Amino acid sequence: MTKVDDAQSWPAALVVPVLLAIALLIVAAVSPNSTHLLSLVRDAIESTFGWIYLGGATVFLVVTLLLAFSSFGKRKLGPTDATPKHSRFTWFAMLLSAGTGVQFVYASVSEPLLQVAAPPFGREGPGDAFLNAMNLSLFHWGLHPWAVFALVAVSLGTFAHRRSLPLKLSSAFYPVLGERIHGPWGHVIDACALLATILVGISGLVVAAGSLEVGMYRLWQVPTGLLIKLLCVLGMASAAILSVALGLQSGIRPFSQLTLIAAGTMLLFVLTLGQATLVSSFFDDIWVYISYLPANSKELGIDANRTELRWLQTWTIPYWAWTIACAPSVGLFIAKISYGRTIREVVIAVVICPTILSSLWITAFANSAFYEQRIGKGMLEFAASRDICAAVFELMGTFPWPAVGVFLSVLCMVLFAITSVSSASFTLVNLSVKEAGARQRAAAVAALGFGAAFTLVIGGAAILSNAALVMALPICILLLVMCVSLVLELRTTKQ
Repeated sequence: MTKVDDAQSWPAALVVPVLLAIALLIVAAVSPNSTHLLSLVRDAIESTFGWIYLGGATVFLVVTLLLAFSSFGKRKLGPTDATPKHSRFTWFAMLLSAGTGVQFVYASVSEPLLQVAAPPFGREGPGDAFLNAMNLSLFHWGLHPWAVFALVAVSLGTFAHRRSLPLKLSSAFYPVLGERIHGPWGHVIDACALLATILVGISGLVVAAGSLEVGMYRLWQVPTGLLIKLLCVLGMASAAILSVALGLQSGIRPFSQLTLIAAGTMLLFVLTLGQATLVSSFFDDIWVYISYLPANSKELGIDANRTELRWLQTWTIPYWAWTIACAPSVGLFIAKISYGRTIREVVIAVVICPTILSSLWITAFANSAFYEQRIGKGMLEFAASRDICAAVFELMGTFPWPAVGVFLSVLCMVLFAITSVSSASFTLVNLSVKEAGARQRAAAVAALGFGAAFTLVIGGAAILSNAALVMALPICILLLVMCVSLVLELRTTKQ
């Protein structure tokens, strides 16, 4: 294997994606019609190639599970004598916090309610409306999205920790491209990953700022508006800069542990004061989810009628597209912290355990929301349909000590946003420079924060989120090739 000075690759891998992201923001500022145009492009891609997202997510799940529970599952991400650098709790806290936590907090209430109000027409599922809503919600937040992250983590961990290749997306294609990963082909792959990370990183901060604005209004009657959103972005970016500046052990690790503790406290709050019948409902929901998993997984929408396709384009396709766009960022970070772990350990910790925890969380929050909706207490469904972020605050406001519940929701969203941006900074610097130090990661977080603030000022949130969903298509194709590359690597190398 030829050693190549990877510092030479940074202009191609960094400048082009950054310029494209800046160009998108400038276009959004000077041409309001550009948002509508990109939305049309996104709709066209989803209606024509949505089956690639749907089928790809299932392929990633099947591949990761087969690798984990085959003889390959014993392979370590690193030499055979490698030992993990983090305790199991710390490792699990960091990988769990690196995902799309902000969206999950509010979607765990709003999605089940909206699925009950407008279930998919003509789609196979349980007859009971509430069970069907849980079936679909768990499908969207269960095994499939976590398998996407696991695939990238296992692939990058294999090539970076076993072959000593750079920790960047192009390294995962070494069995297919060989030394060409250090040339234009590798630059294109890393540029796609970098652009997707920039788009989802900025969009994630914008979404988090909007969610926090709603929560702070509900908690302290803070006036809503652009200034509050900008202050939210400034606060989250500053905390993330502190996190990455302190490093993995002293910064990201305690933030991730605090995030896990805050989420656990919020879940216990709902279980204690809410109306969730957790034990029986959890097993009912899991059974329905597993029972209909094959049918849901094979749904590609190719033969769907207009109503069914509209439902897929509203729910499943954007979910998978967003997850795939986040995969380079989340997967690279998980690969970095998983040195010394086996493939089986990674898949269990990244796919199986989060799915169980997600199911517990959604069951608790959705059951309480269904109860409140049935007795007519609160306006949960109305809140969810008006603002998808508002339903969780509306629900927490129906419990005893509503201020505590809303505060826990705000705290969880803040911490998830900080840890997600912090993990994204690892991807940005690993894909763009050879020496990825704390200073470079802090600069990457600052750039994402500035991009989010500028996006809010010009009202360009829609164009960036649409661009991120468009970028999911080339990323999905790359991940499909990555499956082949990983299998070739594992089959041709020894333990």
